[in-house]
Amino acid sequence: MTTPGTRPLALVTGASSGLGLEFARLLAAEGWDVALCARSHDTLEAIRGELEQDHGGQAYVLARDLSRGSEVDAALADVRALARPLDLLVANAGIGLHGPYLDTDAAAERDMLHLNVESTVGLVRGVLPDMVARGQGRILTVGSVGSFTPGPLMATYYATKAFVLSYSDALAEELTGTGVSVTCLCPGPLPTPFLERAGARSSGAAARGMVETRAVARAGLDAALAGRRRVVPGWLNKLSAVLPRWLPRTLMAKLVHRVQASRR
Repeated sequence: MTTPGTRPLALVTGASSGLGLEFARLLAAEGWDVALCARSHDTLEAIRGELEQDHGGQAYVLARDLSRGSEVDAALADVRALARPLDLLVANAGIGLHGPYLDTDAAAERDMLHLNVESTVGLVRGVLPDMVARGQGRILTVGSVGSFTPGPLMATYYATKAFVLSYSDALAEELTGTGVSVTCLCPGPLPTPFLERAGARSSGAAARGMVETRAVARAGLDAALAGRRRVVPGWLNKLSAVLPRWLPRTLMAKLVHRVQASRR
């Protein structure tokens, strides 16, 4: 058993629930110290207590709202204040927005763009120089099966995840030989509060083929620690990621539209 201070350190964003919480629990169970970043201080404190009691080591609370520009820099400053090298960034924080485009809220769309795209870039840019200088480090971004296709009724969300995948793939290639890797996890719908918060539901066609949240987190961490470039957990999700290679984008848009309409 490693002792606190000798364990590797991971930063997990969106750590208060869902996929982020599973990342944090798995890492703590496997000998990592974890910096937990999300908006809710009280929720993170409870998770910190759970992780330290169950697994030893240390967990740190970074109560930051990454949908706000200044908070990304503040979170990076929080990590630097720990005076420890960061071994793994899990850039998981993200939100969705579901519904006919003209019916969705413009302010909510701006927040989503900042959280899903700008905060991901800001975090990666903030931690990457030190990782490259040390010659080691892992970055795990979270895309979606929506990264591969247009997404009517979630148009901007799908576009943000397409950005995350393209960005991750490009950086992974640039960083070849540096000792630092970038992995993009592309899950499908999960049994988490994400869909409800986006204004959708997970019944009907959208609920079929869901992979358990912990299994998705496990697949993402395994891929990141192995230095793989991307991972799509679940056979149905793998099919969804491959179909756009063979079908016209207009047809894919129609298919996705039908799936998203079932969530209304």
